[in-house]
Amino acid sequence: MLIYRSKALSKYTKYKFIFINGIHTEKHQSRQRLIELTRVVDGKHGVCSLLVDGKMVFSPLHVVSAIEHAARASVESKRDLKVEISLYLLATTQISEALEKVLPKGSHDFCVLILAEDEDSAHAAFREITEILQGAVNPDLLETHTRDKLRCQEEAFGIRLDGKRNEVEKILLEMIAISRL
Repeated sequence: MLIYRSKALSKYTKYKFIFINGIHTEKHQSRQRLIELTRVVDGKHGVCSLLVDGKMVFSPLHVVSAIEHAARASVESKRDLKVEISLYLLATTQISEALEKVLPKGSHDFCVLILAEDEDSAHAAFREITEILQGAVNPDLLETHTRDKLRCQEEAFGIRLDGKRNEVEKILLEMIAISRL
């Protein structure tokens, strides 16, 4: 689990904290049900929550960078913050591609992203999401790099991930930074 106080996020949104944690679910959930779940949790706790396929998250730094870029871009583009986060997570400009890959059918491992004004709201929202999905908390999901996860990331990001971890992360961060230029 990571909870990060972001000056960049608070500059462009009402949120100050980025909460990131992983969960594993046994039961399959439809994409529409997952989206509706985040809407309900958002309204109840005053947060912005997003479920992302765990295979699309390389590291917590990857997520924080994408969220901070997305916050700025959502103000400039007037697009929904969750859409912008999805675009930046995958370093793409194609909305349909980003939404399909961020939350594909059949996912059981999710990275839960919660933007909140305070830590208590973030924790409460995460607990509720975990309970509703009957999920098991899996913080290792953020750092685990299985062969299958790396293959999915190679396909999603269009790069070979056979380099050293910090080199790959640097490439991803550069892709995020220039993805909308």
